[in-house]
Amino acid sequence: MSLASRTRLAALLAAVSVGVAGVTTWAYGRESERGPAIAGAIVQPSVTEGSALQVVAHPDDDLFFMNP
Repeated sequence: MSLASRTRLAALLAAVSVGVAGVTTWAYGRESERGPAIAGAIVQPSVTEGSALQVVAHPDDDLFFMNP
C-alpha cells in the first residue's frame, strides 16, 4: 500500500468515526428532551423484600466441616 492510499484510508476512517459520534450524540440528546415514556408508571415492590435465608449446620453435618 502506498503512503497516499494509507493517508486517504486514515482520513476516511476519521471522517466516518466523527460522523458516527455526531449522530450518536444527536440521537442521545433527542431522547433526553422527551423525558420518560410513562411518567406515572407504578413500580411494583420487590417480592424478596423483608425475607431472610438462614442456614443451620450441626457439628455432625458435612456442611459444618466443609473445607474452604
